[in-house]
Amino acid sequence: MATDILFLCLQVLIGLWLADFGTGFVHWLADNYGNPKWPVLGPRHIVYSHNHHHDPHELARLSWHARHGGIWTVVALTTLTLWLIGWLGPVTLSALLFGALTNMMHRWSHQSPRQNGPLITALMRLGLVQSQRHHVHHHSGQNDTHYCLLTDHVNPVVEYIQLWPRLERLLSMLGIERHWWKRRGLPV
Repeated sequence: MATDILFLCLQVLIGLWLADFGTGFVHWLADNYGNPKWPVLGPRHIVYSHNHHHDPHELARLSWHARHGGIWTVVALTTLTLWLIGWLGPVTLSALLFGALTNMMHRWSHQSPRQNGPLITALMRLGLVQSQRHHVHHHSGQNDTHYCLLTDHVNPVVEYIQLWPRLERLLSMLGIERHWWKRRGLPV
């Protein structure tokens, strides 16, 4: 019984890390390769991501739907698809749940401990929710590191192996450059 509970907790933790990495990958793509003028994705998601770097507290001013609607739609469709093909288990379900909560958890990293309350603050101290101290790395400099927004655990690994610069070099070799639309004089 205790072993089953421990195994379930491990599966949920793996799901959290997968969601952290997956949403970090999408964040990296949006920040570096997403064009704000693209239909649907551009004005609804990429513009928000780009604006957030100039005004990190914009997240708190957005409506619930603006903050969560797009992610929840993607998560609902993904959940249905995984259920239909029989791949919905504790790891995938927890990854989807944490993925759906990405913007809420991201918002916490921009709020004070008083605003977050004792439970969220305690989870931040454990690194299970990304702390303000950890998240500030993404908002300093060129906004080109620390794309994973959920925990304090995944970014150190991703940064250590230099995943983002390696992917950028690979895409560059394929002729796909970061911020390509700016270099072509397209409006932002």
